[in-house]
Amino acid sequence: MLVKNKDCTDYTDVTKITYNLVRAKFGYSARIVNIWEILRAVLSIDEFEILTPELYNNASFEAYLIDRQVDWVNGKDVDFGEIYEAILTIGDFTATEKRTMMYEKIEEILWGIFLAICNPDLKF
Repeated sequence: MLVKNKDCTDYTDVTKITYNLVRAKFGYSARIVNIWEILRAVLSIDEFEILTPELYNNASFEAYLIDRQVDWVNGKDVDFGEIYEAILTIGDFTATEKRTMMYEKIEEILWGIFLAICNPDLKF
């Protein structure tokens, strides 16, 4: 489990690459509620094969993500492993998509996404 807060600076290469990719692709318009679109971009997936459209607008999951973002902004620790588990629980993914997330160090990717959304002026 990867637990970080906004003051952590021991960025991994995956986190930095993710941050730069999200900033380049989405700029200041990146929002945590667009997690599916951001993940597709970072993981180079055109479309999640079996993720249903209803999940793209799941209010309770969006509220969960916003709560984690509020925790982050307020300097609290955020467990990116917990967020990853929530993504796996809420979403329908093929075995290949799950493997891609696992091999791509998804927790470090999620950290990079949070940084890009909440700290958009970092320079790597």
